[in-house]
Amino acid sequence: MKFIRLIIKPLLFFLHKIWMKNNREHNARLWSNDQILKYCPHFVGDIINISGGTDSDKEHKFYKSYFKNARSYKISNYIKESNHDIILDLSTPLNNDSSLYKKYDVVFTHTVLEHIYNMDNAIKNICDISRDIIITVIPFIQSFHCRDYFSDYWRFSPHALISKFNEHGFKTLHIDWNDDPFGNIYIFHIASNNPTKWEAINSFNKIAKKDIPGSKRQQVVSQIKSSHQSLTIDSLKKFDKTI
Repeated sequence: MKFIRLIIKPLLFFLHKIWMKNNREHNARLWSNDQILKYCPHFVGDIINISGGTDSDKEHKFYKSYFKNARSYKISNYIKESNHDIILDLSTPLNNDSSLYKKYDVVFTHTVLEHIYNMDNAIKNICDISRDIIITVIPFIQSFHCRDYFSDYWRFSPHALISKFNEHGFKTLHIDWNDDPFGNIYIFHIASNNPTKWEAINSFNKIAKKDIPGSKRQQVVSQIKSSHQSLTIDSLKKFDKTI
């Protein structure tokens, strides 16, 4: 038992870490980084990473470098983490006369909304800050995680994310997720209040068939292949009446 604890377990952990780096869909953070890198060069103008911490992508780079065509790039945080931070509490209502109202062309959040108890107010604030695009990365499946200065409240399905932003006039352009039977599953979502402007990246109507997030996990747990389900564009349309 001691040998397993001291030798085998660390070795398996090390090998699993290497495997995940080479199979990026099975690492939610790395997969989401690939999605951001793929789509973010399309966006120009003023961009803000809300509750972005130090802006680290956990791969020794910064998300600022992903938005290579940005005119400006700012970071906000709930508490100041650098001298350049904008202090923003998403749980507090944003007034129309706020200096942040409709100030940014693109609002980007990465694994933020699950930590805000007043989630509906946070989403409204994000929509009020954006002039056009909202990019959201959020967990569908992830273990409980918190710190002294934030907690962990929510998990989101694709339907929930589509509906919540649609309530504020932001229509889904693109939605996707990684699917790992054992690890975290993130949803990557792009929405716009001017969707006709973005036909080049609007893939929402082109989704033919997509496995429900977590379906692989269901298969492993149940060990019954018939438990596999699929998510079609028709089921998503019910949540966005504009499609």
